[in-house]
Amino acid sequence: MFALFGSFMVLFLYPLHGFIAYKPFLILTAVLMVLFLLRFAKEINWLNLIAIGSVSLVMIGVKPFFMSMLFASVLIVGLGIIKKMPGWKNALMIVMVAFIGYSTHLYIPIRSQQNPIMNENNPGSSVQATIDYIERKQYGSMSMTERMFKRRGAWQNQFGTHRHMGFWGYFQKQYGTNRVSFLPFLIIGLFGMWEVVRRRPSLGVPMLLAIVLASVGLVLYMNFADGTRMHPQTGQDYLEVRDRDYFFTPAFILFALAIGIGLSFVVYSVKEWSEKNMSKLTIPLTMLSGLLFFAPVLALTQNYNSSSRANNHIAYDYGWNLLTSAEQNAVLFTVGDNDTFTLWCLQDVYGVRTDVSVVNLSLANTKWYIKQLPTNLRVKTSWSESAVDNLRPFRDQTGKYFGMSDQVISEIIKENFATRPINFSVTVPENRWKFYGKSIDSLMSLKGMVWRMNREKGGPKIDIDSSLAFLTNPERMRLSGIADSTIYKDATTLRLTRNFARTYFRVADTLQNSGRKDEAEALIEYAVSKVPHSTDGDYFLADLYSKNNKPEKLKEFIETTKYGERNLLLTYLGRLYFRTDNYDNAETIYKQILDDEPSFRKAFDDLLRLYFEKKDPESMLQAVQTWIDRNPNDPQMNALLKSIENEFERIKSGQPNR
Repeated sequence: MFALFGSFMVLFLYPLHGFIAYKPFLILTAVLMVLFLLRFAKEINWLNLIAIGSVSLVMIGVKPFFMSMLFASVLIVGLGIIKKMPGWKNALMIVMVAFIGYSTHLYIPIRSQQNPIMNENNPGSSVQATIDYIERKQYGSMSMTERMFKRRGAWQNQFGTHRHMGFWGYFQKQYGTNRVSFLPFLIIGLFGMWEVVRRRPSLGVPMLLAIVLASVGLVLYMNFADGTRMHPQTGQDYLEVRDRDYFFTPAFILFALAIGIGLSFVVYSVKEWSEKNMSKLTIPLTMLSGLLFFAPVLALTQNYNSSSRANNHIAYDYGWNLLTSAEQNAVLFTVGDNDTFTLWCLQDVYGVRTDVSVVNLSLANTKWYIKQLPTNLRVKTSWSESAVDNLRPFRDQTGKYFGMSDQVISEIIKENFATRPINFSVTVPENRWKFYGKSIDSLMSLKGMVWRMNREKGGPKIDIDSSLAFLTNPERMRLSGIADSTIYKDATTLRLTRNFARTYFRVADTLQNSGRKDEAEALIEYAVSKVPHSTDGDYFLADLYSKNNKPEKLKEFIETTKYGERNLLLTYLGRLYFRTDNYDNAETIYKQILDDEPSFRKAFDDLLRLYFEKKDPESMLQAVQTWIDRNPNDPQMNALLKSIENEFERIKSGQPNR
């Protein structure tokens, strides 16, 4: 009840959010509740209200939640036994069910007490640590309810369709529909709710309130960031890092129930109407309307592929490729969630390469994680717990910034390099290769999917033969399912697997520069076949074909590839012709591109270069004029055209060259 009033109060008071803060919001909500209770005192089941109100305080915090449940239990039992108020057992059951449901959180401190390898935030260290963990204090000291009044996104984005967080965008896709096709399901669901509320208010009203709380209430409460609100100090904005649709699952399930109820009432209404008006057609019309119950098939067919994990081993392979690239007993630095949790899973669940200590640089900005490095991850440091507590980001005298993770990298290298290999995943940016602020690029070499820190300088370099042996061995470098179009891959998966392709590019580029051109081609052909969605691979291969003077292979590749931009690929063919003095074919290619895409600057620049090489100023002038006709707002080309025209006038008038 408190949560419901809180949600509505935010809606009503949001225009005054600059004047009304968290505590006034609580006071106003309480006042509204009192007024409501006074108005409907006779119709209210007070014991049930006490039970529901106590449970609703879960949105405020763990302590208020448990204190209110304890107080409510005593009050309900007292009123039931002493005052003989009916229904007290039912009200007490509401509190007990809520307590039992919430008790599942006990697994958090219990598991934490087992001291697993990854004991995030160490919530089992104390009761307060457990409470802080449940209340998500690791993401800030402000409670979720208080944060609700500091809006982190525009209304139209939080309630509408917006990347990673817009409620409506998720809502309309849940039932196998989108936009206009969702409208009938929305109407049927609303009709179902209306009928339940009208016919059975005791069931319909609670269900309606549950849907409102699970949708509107959660949008307000979770207050997801849309990337449009800048921090007043840092000037940075924040967008949710991944889709947050899973928070609204209760709303989707409840509204699906409403749709089902609505369909039942539609069938019932058809049957009732036909009995009164077309009795002979009652059975066929009822059966025909009953086909509506096959509506879930639409959701199944539309959403099954994106939900199914059948034959999808991409995450496993991703972790495998990084772990098996690492040296024996290495400390392996990773950077984020996706290149870390898969590795921990393989180590803890499947027992793969447990000799490797995976150190996540994002978590290395937190003190609880730094404290666990020597105890849980077997990574030696010289810091005591008090020293870790005193760690702070700082700038040195030159203004160079040292974050906590930068200090962790240097400390681990200092304490472990003499006895353990130091490796960096290819996902770690090269600007993180620092030891006390000094670059260690010269010590780095790439082998497989990791950069290894060596004792001798000469890097950064590619260990060609060992990397080639790793990357082309399907048992060592696993890429199953990436090229399979039947396996669903979301944007994150596609982005991450491009790391594989980029590693192939590095090795192939080194092969090409070493004169091993055929091996470079073969490696990129292999990479493109295994990671086809990496368009950079298409351009890399096209460039190799062009540089190695293989027009037939390049033309065949342009015609068969599904991913690279065709006109950009054609520029590589034009450059091949240009480099081999086949000017006519090159000119034809460039003109073909510009006819298809008049603003394609690469082709235009190459065409001008060709005319300059041919010493053909008339064609150059015509090309520039044609470009300006198609792109009149190009100041650079307008200036070039004027310069060329002035030069022609000078030549015609016989003026000497300046």
